[in-house]
Amino acid sequence: MLWYQAWLETRSRFVIGLLVLIVLAVGTVCDYLAVVKLMPLAGALPPDTTGRLRAVIELQRTFHGYVWVQWFRQTFANAGAIVAVLLGSGTVFTRGSDGAALFTLSLPVLRADVLRVRWIVGLAEWLAASIVPALTVALVAPAIGQQYAIGPAVLYGVSAFVAGTVLYSGAALLSTMFPDVWRPLLLGCGIAVVLAVVEMAVPMRGVGLFRVMSAERYFYTGAVPWIGWLSCAVISTALFAAAARRLNRRDF
Repeated sequence: MLWYQAWLETRSRFVIGLLVLIVLAVGTVCDYLAVVKLMPLAGALPPDTTGRLRAVIELQRTFHGYVWVQWFRQTFANAGAIVAVLLGSGTVFTRGSDGAALFTLSLPVLRADVLRVRWIVGLAEWLAASIVPALTVALVAPAIGQQYAIGPAVLYGVSAFVAGTVLYSGAALLSTMFPDVWRPLLLGCGIAVVLAVVEMAVPMRGVGLFRVMSAERYFYTGAVPWIGWLSCAVISTALFAAAARRLNRRDF
């Protein structure tokens, strides 16, 4: 009952978010043909062009580099963060749930169990939203005459999932503070923007939520970002525990 209820609550957000990410992934792959045509113009950049911009352009001379820069580091990091926060926002106790809150409270289950089921279902949806678009890149690449290995695609997807659980769990915690969906969603997205800006100002490779999300260390060195994954898992678990404690003390 609880599992099905959690699925009903989140299925529309999940399906829409997944479809949007898949469409964006296909569009990113297809745009590579236009980038290849524009690459000869990169040599005509003015002498005062920043080194960072030149480095980004050089990375995109290969299809693998282009996919990482345009998809995993930029498009998915931005759109995926929104999807993660959206999936984590709101609970079965959220106002406007058509009586579901009163019905759930009448069941012989702990509130923490209700939240745990909702959290696990959302994590499963977020895992699919992380892996499927990454695999889409690998599957669509041959359509434009390119190849992208399944292994790296899955690893990038896993890294996005692990880092994104922090945003997901953060939104779940915010949802125990507000009786609606929109405030946790907006606050969660605002926090994600702040984190992204801070990372831009701190040039430390592989350090930061979005750098872990894009598996930056793996792209540059080939090393799996175990420390980043473990850190995100610990933070995510702590946020969920805080959400469970707060929900237990909440008066309905």
